[in-house]
Amino acid sequence: NHISPLKFEINAQVGTSKSDVIKLTNNTDGPLTLYSSKEDFVAGDETGRPKFVASKDQTSDTYSLANWIKVENENVTLAKGETREIRFTVTVPANADQDDTTVRFSSRQVQQV
Repeated sequence: NHISPLKFEINAQVGTSKSDVIKLTNNTDGPLTLYSSKEDFVAGDETGRPKFVASKDQTSDTYSLANWIKVENENVTLAKGETREIRFTVTVPANADQDDTTVRFSSRQVQQV
């Protein structure tokens, strides 16, 4: 599967929203179901390598950006070779700090049970 682009730098003022699209492509030999999830991340070590924090492990929403993001389709099934655009919206709360924020999209293989 392929996600494009992987990284967005969105310039939005506090109290406003910005929308964009990501493209999902199924490069497998059959149908593929993709599920969206939103996770915050922190610097995981001295190199700054990100460490993702699952929402269930979040201890506070004070610095959480995951709640700012709404994805049009929470899950989608793509046929072999299909590409689909999925719209997302980032809403910056009125009480947010005016700092640079990065939104990154990635994919992970989910084990079938």
